Amino acid sequence: MKNEPFTGKKEKAIVVATGEKVKVTLLAYGVYQNVKTGDHYYIDEIKVIPRRHMWQIGFTIWRVGFFIFAREYFKYNIWYLIPGIPVSAVNGYDRYVDAEIKFLCFGLGIRFIWVKKK
Repeated sequence: MKNEPFTGKKEKAIVVATGEKVKVTLLAYGVYQNVKTGDHYYIDEIKVIPRRHMWQIGFTIWRVGFFIFAREYFKYNIWYLIPGIPVSAVNGYDRYVDAEIKFLCFGLGIRFIWVKKK
């Protein structure tokens, strides 16, 4: 009987003992299987790398910053069938204003930041 993956999702992970990066799928009872070699790892033998849903690049000078970012909203099951350009402002730890173009489950935008405290 062949061991079928419990979930079909492939996840990136790092083997704790060797530091090797591998792709794994989850089997039943907390055991992961290496996709390429078929090796099995217990949950304490690997560290699963969480999937990132936002990428950004930019700079800050003193208290002012400018960033270009890209997001994917597929994790949240949000879909934008008509392209839109929302502008949002947040006053939290830092103050920032986002202008973003959203289409389907992706967004691309710019962010202006004012750092309150250094």
